[in-house]
Amino acid sequence: MDIIENRYRMIIEPERLGKSISDTCTIFGVSRQTWYKWKRRYNVYGIDGLKNQSKRPHNIKNVKITKELEKIILEMRLNNRFGPMRIRFRLKRKYGVNLGTKTIYNLLKRHNLNLLSIKIKRKYKRFEMKHPNELVQMDTKGPFYLKGSQNKNYFIHVIDDCSRKVVSKWCNRRNSEKALLILKEWVELHGKPMKVMHDGSGREFTSNKFKNYLSSWKRISRYLKERLSTRTGKSRSVQQNSHS
Repeated sequence: MDIIENRYRMIIEPERLGKSISDTCTIFGVSRQTWYKWKRRYNVYGIDGLKNQSKRPHNIKNVKITKELEKIILEMRLNNRFGPMRIRFRLKRKYGVNLGTKTIYNLLKRHNLNLLSIKIKRKYKRFEMKHPNELVQMDTKGPFYLKGSQNKNYFIHVIDDCSRKVVSKWCNRRNSEKALLILKEWVELHGKPMKVMHDGSGREFTSNKFKNYLSSWKRISRYLKERLSTRTGKSRSVQQNSHS
């Protein structure tokens, strides 16, 4: 049976036999949306509306990229670092030219501009001392939990800011006694540092017991507490040794 004749029978079946649209769709194996689609086309175009129609767009506008337009696109890419979507928006708004993002991307790719190198605007210099034992940093990491346990555990460490040597201990408590134990071990191995920097919010480093131990060193003549600005905004205390 011709496909056009089959569609024609489908749309007149409810009126000819008095069947419902749902029953008609079941007989012909189509959905209600399909039935209404062919019904609308038949009402508008007659029997010609039941023919298969091309899915090609009715109006195809081929916009040729001229030398001037290509120059504008490349300037937007190089000077403003715009991507294909932003370039497409600017072309349509400012010049009245409608180009697809794929067309713009292919143009940029031909000129090896589809990927731009990242420019590093800021150069960072690592904060470090020139001589070993001039400055050591103390910090506490944790809490950590062992598998099957709810007990808190911590790492307290001392690290030299020049040589990067480390003394670290695994502790089950975060207090000044543990911090002093690790600092004393550092002193036994490497001697007394010129400066000690630590997290100013850690109670193990701000207790009187910790401060008094540092004050007991003969080479210490004063205790300085300074604010060191970092990217995280963390306050750090610096204890400085100076030769008397």
